[in-house]
Amino acid sequence: MVHDAKPRAVADEAIGRAYHAALLNTWKSFTALHINRSPGREGQVWYREYFDRKIRNEGHFEVARHYTEQNPVKARLCCRAEDRAFSSAAHWAGRSAEI
Repeated sequence: MVHDAKPRAVADEAIGRAYHAALLNTWKSFTALHINRSPGREGQVWYREYFDRKIRNEGHFEVARHYTEQNPVKARLCCRAEDRAFSSAAHWAGRSAEI
């Protein structure tokens, strides 16, 4: 009897997506709670949906990293991305905070 591996792969992919969604939801809830504990900060932190993307090469990674690092600047949480203590921008600028 020959078994088709495709149904298993489809099931594994669905389980992986469900796990990813649950993990992301937990992370978003945790971070939103802590962000909203900041003085003068309340309300929605994250969009309801998320968008994932497969990084194709190092250039694409750099574009995605820069875009992500600019999010706190766009949200007016800081003036420059490297001013965020725990951000990758701060890390690359040599200013990341110790955990």
